[in-house]
Amino acid sequence: MSSPSQGEPNGKKEVYFSEPIPISLKLFISDLAVKNVQYPTIKAEGFTIEPFGEPDRGHQVMGGISYQILEFKTFIYPTRAGDLSLGPAKLGANIIIQTSRGANRNTGGLFDDDVFDEFMGRFETKTIMLESADLGIKVLPMPQEGQPEYFSGGVGKYNFNMTVSPIEVKVGDPLTVRMRISGDGNLKVIEMPALKDSKDFKVYDPKITEQNGEKTLEQVVIPKSEQVKELPA
Repeated sequence: MSSPSQGEPNGKKEVYFSEPIPISLKLFISDLAVKNVQYPTIKAEGFTIEPFGEPDRGHQVMGGISYQILEFKTFIYPTRAGDLSLGPAKLGANIIIQTSRGANRNTGGLFDDDVFDEFMGRFETKTIMLESADLGIKVLPMPQEGQPEYFSGGVGKYNFNMTVSPIEVKVGDPLTVRMRISGDGNLKVIEMPALKDSKDFKVYDPKITEQNGEKTLEQVVIPKSEQVKELPA
């Protein structure tokens, strides 16, 4: 069994502040019975890290040896510029090994020993902790030129959607505004464009949630006048 391996982000060692960086950690297993593999942990000072999803499973032959592979993937986002260190990554698991007692024991026969107890005595479970090397990453500051006025630090590809329901109401009746942002960037730094009170609308505090790679805002709005065409930004 080998320790988790950390690949360089996109083959690069230089990234920009808040840039999404894909991370892959692989566990190679050969000629061992392994169980209770834990999710990896990574020392990531200066980074925000997304939770790992279910690992991908596969096989690979290296040096004439066939390995089973568990590959854990996630994204990290630099939260400051400078020369940063990512890692080490750590992963715990249990391995089942044959004991010397079981390997050398010579039973006297079916009636001399309890066969089941003898068989179970041949093996034991051992907990191990694997550790990878760390990885140096140079994080460049965000360019100032061309930044939008209300830029909050989100870098990546995002999808934005807004709906209002119902779309026809009477004065004093509530309607609900829903906004959704998804994408491969750091959603934590994205500021949702909540609505504000105006002479035409009474606006309540928004409810903002983030889960499953999506950030959502729900906000109740009550119109105070008729024939209003635009919500207050």
